[in-house]
Amino acid sequence: MGFRNPIHRINDSHAYNGVALEETDKAPIINQLEEQNPTRSLWTPFVLRRTSIGLFLVTFVACIITLAVLYVYSDRHHGLASTDESLHYLWTYGPTAFLTLVAALWGQVDFRTRQLMPWQIMLHGPATASNTVFLDYISSWEGYVLWSSLRKRHVPVALSVFGALLIKLLIVVSTGLFALRLVTVHNFHAEFLMLDKFGGGGFRQAVVDFGPFSTIYSIHKYGSDYPLGTTSQYAYQTFNTSSSNVTTNTTLIGEIDAFHSPFTCRVLLDNVTASLQWDDGIVTKTVQVDPDTRLKITDDDIKISTPDCEVSLPRWDNAWQALFTSCDGRKSIDSEYDPEVDEMMSSSRDRDSLLLHVVITADEDDQSDFQDTQFTAVYCDVDYSIVRANLTIDNPLDPVPMLDTSNSAKHPDRKLPDVTNFDILNALRMAVQNMTMEAIPSITMPPHWQRSSHFFTVMNSSVSQPQDSNWLDAYKIKRAAELSFPPLVAQIAKLYLLHSAEDSFTGVQINSENRLIMQDLSFSLMQGCLALLFLIGVGLFLVAPRQGCPKDPGSIGSMATILAASPEANKAFEGSGGQDLQTLKGKAASTLYRSGLSSAPSGMLQFRIEVEPEQTKMGTDGVEHKIEWWRPFSSSVVAQVLIFLGPIGLVIALEILFQQSERNHGIADIGSSAYIQYTWSYIPAVTMFAVALMYNLLDFGARVFQPYSLLRRRASTAATSILNPQLGKITAKCFYDSLRQLQPATAATSLAVMLAGLLPIAASGLYTMRNIPRLTPVDVRHLDSFDFMSYGGNDIPLSRPDLILNHNMSYPRWTYQDLAFPSFVLPENNTHEPQALNTVLNVSMAAVRAKANCTALNNDNINIISKEHGVHVNLTLPERCLRPVTTYKPYEALVDFNYSYFGRMLETQTQYPDECPTLTIISGHAQKDAVSTANVLLCSPYFESVETNLVLKVPSLDIDLSHPLITIEKTAKPIASSNDYSQVVPSDSFTFSYSQIQPHDPAYRTDYDGVLSTMAYGFHGTPPPDLVGEENLPHLQAAFQHVYGVAQAQRVSWQFRQETHTPSSSSTLSAITAVLHNPDRARLVQSGISTHLLAGLLTGMVLCAAVAFFAIDTRRTLPKNPCSIAGQASLLAGSEMLGENVIPPGCEWWSDRELRRRGVFGGWMFSMGWWKGGRFGIGIGHAEQEHQ
Repeated sequence: MGFRNPIHRINDSHAYNGVALEETDKAPIINQLEEQNPTRSLWTPFVLRRTSIGLFLVTFVACIITLAVLYVYSDRHHGLASTDESLHYLWTYGPTAFLTLVAALWGQVDFRTRQLMPWQIMLHGPATASNTVFLDYISSWEGYVLWSSLRKRHVPVALSVFGALLIKLLIVVSTGLFALRLVTVHNFHAEFLMLDKFGGGGFRQAVVDFGPFSTIYSIHKYGSDYPLGTTSQYAYQTFNTSSSNVTTNTTLIGEIDAFHSPFTCRVLLDNVTASLQWDDGIVTKTVQVDPDTRLKITDDDIKISTPDCEVSLPRWDNAWQALFTSCDGRKSIDSEYDPEVDEMMSSSRDRDSLLLHVVITADEDDQSDFQDTQFTAVYCDVDYSIVRANLTIDNPLDPVPMLDTSNSAKHPDRKLPDVTNFDILNALRMAVQNMTMEAIPSITMPPHWQRSSHFFTVMNSSVSQPQDSNWLDAYKIKRAAELSFPPLVAQIAKLYLLHSAEDSFTGVQINSENRLIMQDLSFSLMQGCLALLFLIGVGLFLVAPRQGCPKDPGSIGSMATILAASPEANKAFEGSGGQDLQTLKGKAASTLYRSGLSSAPSGMLQFRIEVEPEQTKMGTDGVEHKIEWWRPFSSSVVAQVLIFLGPIGLVIALEILFQQSERNHGIADIGSSAYIQYTWSYIPAVTMFAVALMYNLLDFGARVFQPYSLLRRRASTAATSILNPQLGKITAKCFYDSLRQLQPATAATSLAVMLAGLLPIAASGLYTMRNIPRLTPVDVRHLDSFDFMSYGGNDIPLSRPDLILNHNMSYPRWTYQDLAFPSFVLPENNTHEPQALNTVLNVSMAAVRAKANCTALNNDNINIISKEHGVHVNLTLPERCLRPVTTYKPYEALVDFNYSYFGRMLETQTQYPDECPTLTIISGHAQKDAVSTANVLLCSPYFESVETNLVLKVPSLDIDLSHPLITIEKTAKPIASSNDYSQVVPSDSFTFSYSQIQPHDPAYRTDYDGVLSTMAYGFHGTPPPDLVGEENLPHLQAAFQHVYGVAQAQRVSWQFRQETHTPSSSSTLSAITAVLHNPDRARLVQSGISTHLLAGLLTGMVLCAAVAFFAIDTRRTLPKNPCSIAGQASLLAGSEMLGENVIPPGCEWWSDRELRRRGVFGGWMFSMGWWKGGRFGIGIGHAEQEHQ
């Protein structure tokens, strides 16, 4: 039969469903379809319909938009969310699982496109045999199909295969899409709470005590830190955050008010010498110091004149003076020695500058009429302002503040309404006058010294002078004043101008958080892949093969019905069942094939395959020849080795790596490269895809062979063989059908493929990066130990315990609270270890701690006698403690306060220390005409050692307070008591030399000594009412233990520390365990869940493969690959099953389900083998297994 045109022509009235209808000589093509009222249409798979492709397009666009939105959000917010590494399966498994589902659905698009491509070509034929009946895109792997389809310009196949490869790439890339990374997050609208604010109310009436100076002294003497809220130049507001999201890596930044009081000094006189004449007094003398400066000296006054300033001051010989002054010529006010100085200053508040004056007169024993006198004067302007500043607080758990005033010029300075410059100067005067003079090493004063201002003593404490200094160098005074007084004023402002407040404001909170971020490379690759997939989807929307054949041609029965309606094709392939495809392709090289619709003699619309030129049968089955049996790649030795040994090897490797990860807290350290994370994300996914590929090949082979193997072994019904297509089914459906039909091979391979589909999902969470501390044991070198037989001498009177407990001095190094630690250093050979910014040293060591060991004295032994102005407390101590001791007796000067809360600590005098207490603590309350009460503690102190775990900063070895110290109480053991060493309880006042704290606004009257004052009003003190009454004995004991423990820890550190190179037999030297702790060590960690999941999946796949190989035999089953039209037709052509008695006309339009419903092939048994005449193929009945 000849074709009128090699390409179908579609005429206006000669088309059906877009398919041209041709007239032939044997079966005339219908020209007027409308007259026949045709009801048949060619088949389009559901997944290739434009609606389905449109859904894919919507999915791809939705993914593109979603990823873009997430990426922008991640970029702007430094990640998508703060989360914990333990939840990483959510963001690793999720995207991979979704894309795996998309891949499964796209697999149907790809299969149907490959399947329908030769039918579509035949429909628009005629075309060569190699492009139609021999075209096999189904059994080839994707790479070859892509290359082949591009070479042949089969665009739909190229698009679908390329799409499948892109989705696989997407799955791999998605494993590295999200990552948990420690990033810096800025919250520019964080809610903060201001803890205080500046106010001048009551400042003029305040009595400034020695507290400010004590703080400055501790800084200069012991290197203590400035208290929070102050620097060397500023006092500032403090704030905190109510956020629970605060760690050691948190930084708070807020705009606050800062108090600044600079001292600007200028030299008026610099060691000017004047020879003064005496004649019953000083003869007035004027000295022209320089062209601009004149000095006038009278018997009572000294006047210094410059072009812009004139000062007048009382004259004293041999004096260091500090005077309140101004440049208007009025007499200056001596800040310390003038009679009624307070009254004078209250009426002269405009004298708000400080004049520091030194005058030294020659020895008065000199009998000459002239005496040389030296003058030095420095004029200091005192000012203050409230400025705006930025306060940065690193690690709010152990605050490290940093004040930045660089932008203060953008805001106008201001002053407090009720505070003048004079008020600041007067407060400085009170702080200086109330300081403890004995605290500061004095300098030698010249002979016949008349005046010595405390201001010079303060300057000497900050800028020490030689012992013989006489402060005549004006520039030294200028420098010392500018350095000494602003820090002291800052402390005054902190204590007296800052008042508690709770004001909300917004600031910046910076946290180093584990944030879920989108990684740039994965995002870019995924967006690119999705964009390409969208274009591919658009292409398939337009050119996907549709309506290429009347139904799904996948089953053997479907091909039989089409072949039964195509006598030319049946004849052409008759007898070719035993021949290989290459031979058949050679014979059909000059043959053209096409398909179309025609009208049967009955008027029924038929679909048939036509051949041109009409060809005699290609088969030679009747001729003796040897069959070359075909087997799929999955049946080869190489494939079987990969299928079985590959997963087993992976399971072993995974287990070895997992054990190493568990044992070493990770597999390896991770570098800082931004791209290194992709290696442990992509490589496992690619590896699992390779494994899945081998099992997909195994599954494909099993599905192809299943019906043919069944027909080869025995005669079977149509439902289980020729009407049971395996290819094209979704894997889950194939698994279900195989179980239902008892076909173990395809059931096993389908299950294996489903398990293989989970491999990339499980592999996506296999490796994660975790900050696992690097713990490096280090050796330390002891510097000292504690020896209670060695006495280091007394500390200075203003003791460190007083500064710590009453003035909030930070603990000196190697002490904390009631613990004293031996000191050590890290040897140089340990410094090679690389140290991250947050590296700390975990130390376990024995500390020395003092225990007060107090018990309450029975009330029967306490006698309180009321007197006119107070009470008299008489105690009766235990036997052998000599005599009753009068322990409290009010002083006359304190008579007005006798009836109040009272208390004192006494050292008990006794000759029997084994039986009698060493210290006695009294705390009581007395009220006239009311019952008085007192608690008395009898204390026998001792020292003990206790193992302590602490964290030190590196390299400073300061205690890191963001990690609490832990004392292991079960290790505590006494090491010294008053019975052993006389120095346990000192006979001097070092330990208990405490300041008498006077609260600014006392709520109770008190009559306390330094110890009780510290217990009540020191930092972390206990209010007086809580120290009185039997029910408060635990509070009293705890308060004294705190004070005593802190004091003795400082004493131990100061007096009993002995260098280790000369240890004595009584020294306490214990082993120190030290471990460097680097918390920011990034390690590659293998997930136990993913490891075990992968091991389970791979093991299950191997078992499935073993079942499949055992259940199906691919040997001597098929002579050729049956996935092409020719391969399948050659096994059916010439069979009696194609007769009308088996396949009625029109069956080519019926689906497999319809065929079963109508009973086509019903009642027949089918098998495959040799038939009469030597044909090899599928037929009705029982075929011969071997060629006869």
